[in-house]
Amino acid sequence: MSFTSIAYLLFTAGCAVIYYLIPRRASRYQYFVLLIFSYVFYLLNGPALIFFLLFTTFSTFFAARLLDRLEDRMKQLGRGAENKARRQKIRKKKKAIFILCLVLNFGMLFFLKYLDVWTWALPLGISFYTFQSMGYLIDVFTGEEPMRSSIRQDTCSLCPFFRRFCRGRLGDMSA
Repeated sequence: MSFTSIAYLLFTAGCAVIYYLIPRRASRYQYFVLLIFSYVFYLLNGPALIFFLLFTTFSTFFAARLLDRLEDRMKQLGRGAENKARRQKIRKKKKAIFILCLVLNFGMLFFLKYLDVWTWALPLGISFYTFQSMGYLIDVFTGEEPMRSSIRQDTCSLCPFFRRFCRGRLGDMSA
């Protein structure tokens, strides 16, 4: 679906109408509207390749959740010298999880984009949502961005949100 087509205009208008029909007191359901429309948007552009979006979405979410839990565990240990070895072990785990998620996601991007394996069917915006998700993961790892409390507030609505492609450059996570 082209961003300049009538179909895209109708699709976006339909999303906006349904989104704003949900009352403010039930705004938590607005995430689900965005999520459903975002995945439908991707399905309309290449149903076979939705796997890559789902992989990035869920690997980022679960890595961020693990990083957050390890950070909480480290805070519970305190600053005492007796816990120095435990804190060091937790830091190593955090770093390993962080690097693994980065390697998996950037590896997938490299495989798809630069090895000419599936250039004929490249997922729409794969570079954008990979860099956006990894930027979020970096922010969680460094402590600049807190882990959002649930998957509906996290990368599920952040990663595939189709309107972000029209905005231009990569933004911050609060946008």
